[in-house]
Amino acid sequence: MVRPAGFFVFAVGALMGYLVQLDWSPLLRLDIMPQTASVVEALSLETGTEGLSMTQRVNQLSLEEKVGQLFMIGHWSEDYYQHTDRMLKLYGFGGIIIMNVSDDSVDSVPLWTASWQKTSAIPLLISIDQEGGVVSRIKAPGYTQTSQRSLGTTDEAYTIGTKRGQELRELGINTNLAPVIDYASTSDAFLYNRSFATSTEVSSMASALINGHADAGVLAIPKHFPGHESTPDDSHFVMPVIDITAAAFPEYVQPFRDVLDAADINVLMTAHVQFPKLDDEYPVTLSYEILTRQLRRELGFEGVIITDDMTMGAITNQWPADEAAVRAIQAGADILLFAAEPNVAMEARDRILEAVAAGDITEDRIDESVTRILELKQKQGLLE
Repeated sequence: MVRPAGFFVFAVGALMGYLVQLDWSPLLRLDIMPQTASVVEALSLETGTEGLSMTQRVNQLSLEEKVGQLFMIGHWSEDYYQHTDRMLKLYGFGGIIIMNVSDDSVDSVPLWTASWQKTSAIPLLISIDQEGGVVSRIKAPGYTQTSQRSLGTTDEAYTIGTKRGQELRELGINTNLAPVIDYASTSDAFLYNRSFATSTEVSSMASALINGHADAGVLAIPKHFPGHESTPDDSHFVMPVIDITAAAFPEYVQPFRDVLDAADINVLMTAHVQFPKLDDEYPVTLSYEILTRQLRRELGFEGVIITDDMTMGAITNQWPADEAAVRAIQAGADILLFAAEPNVAMEARDRILEAVAAGDITEDRIDESVTRILELKQKQGLLE
């Protein structure tokens, strides 16, 4: 008879011997251990990738990691920065936009940005709306507040762009969602105080601001393609409608074409505006006709397309934000901005994964956007 203690030792030894002989490799797949394996794989973008093409780098990522790169989420200073840390750890989002900074908290911004970059396996695009004037997230003393409308010369615009870029760079912010290219000719237009003073100055002034930012090491992102024009309708609440013909569209987008020709534009933000003569179902942000056929093919834009906030009323009055996110990717958008309600990005991320599983979005389509995003991060010096 075997004694109980002896049998226990024998059984444990046999079990350990069996386990050692098992092939454990399936358990290391990214879809089974998403967080641990995700960090290892994503870090390989910066280590051990010499000689690899960007396509090979993208192929190293799991689908979950790729989809995470498609999102830029909002951070509100009243939500302590560790909350954003946790969202980065759980979902691997590729960017953050800082939505408000009180005078008392501005000195803490470098702490936030450093913590987020340390948390993220893939370096982040960290952005802000620092247009100057009425839309300046940082209004603390010493920070440049000059509005676009008040700029007098291109030299002044370049100087302001450089100074603003330096201010943001010191805070760890590497992109600025500005300048506004939309031209508003009437004072009742909701973008009037945010646009340039005259239509003839749009290209030269915008290019000077963009170049100033670039020379300070910050990427300026023009907005909102193809333009809200002089509508009083505010897309934060309703859907502006621009009722022009398809034949008139090339002239309408000429300011954006001029800026694309005059400056090195790597990212462009979309407008939540509908042009029913071009697309009678979807606004620009969700329109394949406008994002892919017009912006990509007709204007030849090869950079990153980022949406305006996907939780604005122009979108959510008609579509749930997660469904709109799927449609925006199908239309040709690369980065989905969830500024006002960052938690909604979690639902949208899951919905996109479901859409890929269902065949509504191909993984090749996801790869196109991730490639553009990682190439942008590489160009900005965030990736080797």
